[in-house]
Amino acid sequence: MMSLRLQLLIPIAILCSCESNKDHEATYKMLNQSIEFSNSVIAAENVEIYENFNDDLRDIMTWNRGVYWLPRMDSLKQIAKSTYDFISNIKGELEDGNGVTWSGSQNHYGEGSKEVEQFFIDNGNGLAVYKSLKHFWQRLVVIDSNVSKQFMKAHTFPLEITNGDRDGFVNKYFNGLTFIAAIAMLSKLQNHIKLAENEYARTCAEWCRPMICGYNKFSAIIGQSSNVLGPNDTLELKAGIGEFTTSNHPSFSIGGKLIKPDELDCAIYRMKVPDIPGRYSLPVIIGYIDQDGMKQQIVQDIRYEVIKK
Repeated sequence: MMSLRLQLLIPIAILCSCESNKDHEATYKMLNQSIEFSNSVIAAENVEIYENFNDDLRDIMTWNRGVYWLPRMDSLKQIAKSTYDFISNIKGELEDGNGVTWSGSQNHYGEGSKEVEQFFIDNGNGLAVYKSLKHFWQRLVVIDSNVSKQFMKAHTFPLEITNGDRDGFVNKYFNGLTFIAAIAMLSKLQNHIKLAENEYARTCAEWCRPMICGYNKFSAIIGQSSNVLGPNDTLELKAGIGEFTTSNHPSFSIGGKLIKPDELDCAIYRMKVPDIPGRYSLPVIIGYIDQDGMKQQIVQDIRYEVIKK
């Protein structure tokens, strides 16, 4: 998720520093499309987190912890959705021109900075967005005190919201923007909501699982692209342990070669299979530190067959 977050932080610097002129119209359109796509990706991941959490509620090993976290996850989902939808409604009102007198020489995708300023500053919509985000933040940080302590250390939510700088927020985010730049800015604020929801939900879900009593078995997760290949085809293996987490300091040896884990702590190994038909095996050794701090190993043979094409 880190690479996605870094990618999503770039647009806000562009939005706050670009001049409001017609030459930037295409740039803002592209930027808005990129942010909206990113929002959809994070939204899909959030859905997956909630679905996995629901699975924990049905698991005899985790349901008792899940009962504690269920109302917290439900509250998080509700406040994130209501705030996201509120900003979507503000987008719709801006697109419909509610409360804005567009000049005859301007259109929604042209300059329009005076009209946009009228919409957000004179008509109070910028303040409404601030209050909505402020309310979201205030409700978010009281969902669970322990999770909030961890969340507050690395959150990316706008400082103007967390510090209560109402005027600074409105001036920074909505002063002097063209129509399409304002739409992109609203998309960016929605991005902050999705990221905050993602980080908070992920932490809640993780805290639901580690407290399982008697958990003492680690299992290897090894996937292979195929078990039947042609001569000189490429075999791809993906190996991990448990939930592919760094907390167990996993190490991977595939076919006698040490493989460095990727950013998801998953080892990926590709090799050309022999050109002679037959059945083959490839040893996979996964080392890790168990919950007692002891070094452990899982040894497994990956079997595949080379056939004539």
